[in-house]
Amino acid sequence: MHFITNAHFILMPKTILIPTNFKVSSLYTLKVALEDYKEKEVEIILLYADVLESSITELLFFSPRKRIEELMSDEFRTAIEIIKNRFEPNLTTLSIQLFQGKNQASFVNFLEAKCVDEIYTLSKPNLPAGTPCAKLHFFIDRATIPVKKVDHHNNDLLSEGDHLQSLFA
Repeated sequence: MHFITNAHFILMPKTILIPTNFKVSSLYTLKVALEDYKEKEVEIILLYADVLESSITELLFFSPRKRIEELMSDEFRTAIEIIKNRFEPNLTTLSIQLFQGKNQASFVNFLEAKCVDEIYTLSKPNLPAGTPCAKLHFFIDRATIPVKKVDHHNNDLLSEGDHLQSLFA
């Protein structure tokens, strides 16, 4: 029988998934998550639900990184950089990924592959039915890992610049 003495336990950063639509207002949930874990290291995955094209040519030349770049506005990039700088001590990584799954099983597989510990999402996302983002929220509502619903009144009449200002007010 072996006994381990003076063992050091390595605390792994908590991995948090946050759905995004690449609008600055969607980063309010990110801000709340980072404020909740300001004393701990966290890894953040911003997840965008997208449709995978069915054309062979499009599939051959598909690049997730290029697709993400196409979707990001300058205001969104700026907001991400401000958040990274503001929460630098505890934000170990922030990645933006695409989810192109079509069912709950694919979402569960994604969560397991990425070792997601918790999901932060808006309590009332304003999404048109039948869109990939709406499906993602449907999958999130049925997730078996902890889900924190964040209340936020999203004013669609504000510009991205106004949302950027209100995010850091």
